[in-house]
Amino acid sequence: MAFAEPSADSASAAAFGARWNLRVSAAVLLGASGLLFQFFGNATHGYIHSSSLFVWLGAQWFDPAADASQGPLVVGIALVLLIWNWCRLAPLSYSEDGDERAFAWIAGALGLHALGYAAQQTRLSVVALLLLLAGVLALAGGQRAIRAARFPLSFTLLAIPVGFLQPWSFSLRLAISESVQGIFRTAGHPILREGTQLFSADGRQAYDVEAACSGVHSLIALGALAILLAYLRVPTWPRKLILVATVAPFAFVGNLLRVLAIVAAGEARGPAAAQRIHSYSGFLVFAVVFALLWATMRGCAGASSRRIRERTTSAFPAEKSASSQQVGFSERVVGVRPHASSDFGPSGEARESANLTVSPRSSRVTSRRRSLSGRHVAMATGLLLAEVALVGFTAHVLDRVPAGAHAGIKLAAGGTDPIALPEFLGTEWVGQHVDVTAVERSILPPDTGYSRKNYVSVADRSGQVFVSVVLSGQDRTSIHRPELCLVGQGWAIEKSEHAEFTVGAPRVADSVSAEAAGTTKIPVTLLHVRREVWDRNGERRTLHSLLAYTFIGENDIEATHAGMLWRNALHRLRYVRGERWAYLIVQTWLKDTGNVTETLGAGQNQRTEKQREKTENHETKEAVSMQQNGTNQARAFDESTARERMQTVLSPVWEDLRS
Repeated sequence: MAFAEPSADSASAAAFGARWNLRVSAAVLLGASGLLFQFFGNATHGYIHSSSLFVWLGAQWFDPAADASQGPLVVGIALVLLIWNWCRLAPLSYSEDGDERAFAWIAGALGLHALGYAAQQTRLSVVALLLLLAGVLALAGGQRAIRAARFPLSFTLLAIPVGFLQPWSFSLRLAISESVQGIFRTAGHPILREGTQLFSADGRQAYDVEAACSGVHSLIALGALAILLAYLRVPTWPRKLILVATVAPFAFVGNLLRVLAIVAAGEARGPAAAQRIHSYSGFLVFAVVFALLWATMRGCAGASSRRIRERTTSAFPAEKSASSQQVGFSERVVGVRPHASSDFGPSGEARESANLTVSPRSSRVTSRRRSLSGRHVAMATGLLLAEVALVGFTAHVLDRVPAGAHAGIKLAAGGTDPIALPEFLGTEWVGQHVDVTAVERSILPPDTGYSRKNYVSVADRSGQVFVSVVLSGQDRTSIHRPELCLVGQGWAIEKSEHAEFTVGAPRVADSVSAEAAGTTKIPVTLLHVRREVWDRNGERRTLHSLLAYTFIGENDIEATHAGMLWRNALHRLRYVRGERWAYLIVQTWLKDTGNVTETLGAGQNQRTEKQREKTENHETKEAVSMQQNGTNQARAFDESTARERMQTVLSPVWEDLRS
């Protein structure tokens, strides 16, 4: 019995039908997933009162305090690159037949979103959204869409709001202030430094390297620009990495030059000149750094282009006939692929011309394996729609899981607030009630608990210790990174370190170790902070303080916000319940060792202007060094006393909270 071969028209019609089945499936899944991310996309409602992932992203992008203003621009560039890549990739070279493996990608993306929602990590859900878009594009457009979207979707990761750059901000500020002080000392013009603050030797000028001058914003902008230039103009991966690696030193040097110019102008011409330099130097420095980045890119691209031309010449010798070259071009159109080592991106096209190898397989999906039938596509689509519904139902259940009584501290009668802190600590300390501000209550979730007091020493009323406990509810946003809150309140962080307070009696459930019976070591993050205030005489003063914080769970104590988030996510996933974390703060003032600018100015102002001009550079440098060392020694002694004061107050408070 003989079977008739299927006609070309029937095969073409079958391929067309299979392609459209996958595209319809992609559209349905995209719509259903869009509804999921709209109504169950964001599990944290502390600051952004919306369940929509898209609203959460928009609120972050257009919030000046979120350091994510680059988001819309990044998304716009990614969209343009996606369209451009799709247009430049010929359908004869890259198949448009949908890739059925994308069903697995979409399933994995939905699972990742469920994980992020359960752990209250919205940024993980944003990554899941990008993976889902990649799967939908692969399902609808095949290999052509996959190659077109590979870089744009990866580039869109830069639009995700991140918070881990904030600790780097302080480190960069400190490094810049230390570098400026060292450069001026080398030049024979010594200046004083306290943390990120710089002072003239005569006490007349004060400069503060604020967060905006840290270089973090420049680092984000230049990093995105370097990645884009590397993709568009640099062919090889080693040189791409070299270009991106230059961003950090370029951004640091640029901001260092800006601060140097501001301080130099202030020292030479006064505060008005320093303010003018501060106003206009940002754009100039960015232009200079961009020019350096562009020159680096040209160097990387030029070296690669020369190597590409050499390989092209060896691959296509001049004696090859025009007819053979035309045959080679035709082979590339119908199925010749770039060599596996060719680089990804438009800049790799020149390499593709030099590394062409004929593949025995066609680049189309339909020629490598049999496409799924319409019934199988419908079944896969139905299963994914069921997963979408399951994820939505799970999110709905998680939203209604009460926080319960799983807390690491004792609760008051109502179950929302921690117990009231003790009124008296022996006969040595008296607790004063401190009200929770209306701003705090309006910003934080309504089920957040509070308990705080300011303890005053009976023997010395200047010795005060502020103790605050913030207890999270169902939403983890009741507790945020303390560093963000401090900066928003006008504090400047001079130093951050890990420390331990030895207090109380150990409990079996504690995850901290005890050195000896009857003591418990509490890990804390200790911040050295300062704040500029105006006294009654209208003069500016610098107040210094020590602030220690830690996070207390049911069975864990974490000194860092990141550690608390990690523990909280693990517990939510393991036990499917909300755990109430207590955010404990202990803060005390350092005794006034004298405002540095006032202390130095008092001695210097006794001299006349002529005497000041005749002062030798080495004498001034020695005097400045002695004054700096004396201030540092006095502050170190007072910090030791302040730590003892904090530990003395914390020990009985800890007993009341944990017993």
